[in-house]
Amino acid sequence: MFFDETNSIGRDICTCTEHVDFHCTPNIHRHFELFYVKKGSIIIDSSCGQEEISKGEYALILSNKIHAVRTPIHSNIYNIIFSGDLVHPFKKKVTGMVAESTKFKCSKSIDKFLHEQLFLPNEPLEWYSVKASLYSLLGEYRKQVALKKFSSDNEDLLYSILNYVENNFKDGLTLSQIAQELGYEKHYLSRYFHSCIPMNFSRFVNLYKVDAATDMLQNENISITDVAMLSGFQSIRNFNRIYLEMTGRTPLQAAKKLSKNNRA
Repeated sequence: MFFDETNSIGRDICTCTEHVDFHCTPNIHRHFELFYVKKGSIIIDSSCGQEEISKGEYALILSNKIHAVRTPIHSNIYNIIFSGDLVHPFKKKVTGMVAESTKFKCSKSIDKFLHEQLFLPNEPLEWYSVKASLYSLLGEYRKQVALKKFSSDNEDLLYSILNYVENNFKDGLTLSQIAQELGYEKHYLSRYFHSCIPMNFSRFVNLYKVDAATDMLQNENISITDVAMLSGFQSIRNFNRIYLEMTGRTPLQAAKKLSKNNRA
């Protein structure tokens, strides 16, 4: 899932949306992405590893950094996507860098200011308020999060891998298959993949399968067995095990919860 530029302030992009039980497959885009957890928690897989962001905490994803987000049990979050042009000095500072963590906190006064000026999903955002809000929270981020040089600048290859996986994850995909399709030597592509993505390839592909399965579990007319097969799992047993491991609930539990939410 790649970011689609919408709801801009002039040429400077900034959007605020609110989500319940948020999840997204591995994705990458050129803007910055901020998460604030109102209730529950989310788990972010990124170059920083796997981190749980709990109530009252923030997470910032730098531009052009792959990440995936899932909700282990329940979450209610604000999601802010903003362009580097809004915070040009910060963008210049972090270009070519990777953060050692996505997670940080804000002081109570800044937290209050952000809720008044930035976390407004159903209202138009004021340009000056947006800039003031972003610089306030990025100041907190820079105090708490260390940065280091990023070792690879071949982002086009990363986009190609993501696109291929997104289009073929249901078909028993392997790194060897991708290497052959993209014209790279298998061992080189394997090293490159693991330098960019902090998880093994099978887990990476399973994130896509679980996301597709979750969408289908909302349809009461599709059986659990059919969901497993249609989302690329080899067996119902394998589906149950991996889905539980990655979401904290079984497919049946997820289907019941999704059905209840849809009726609410």
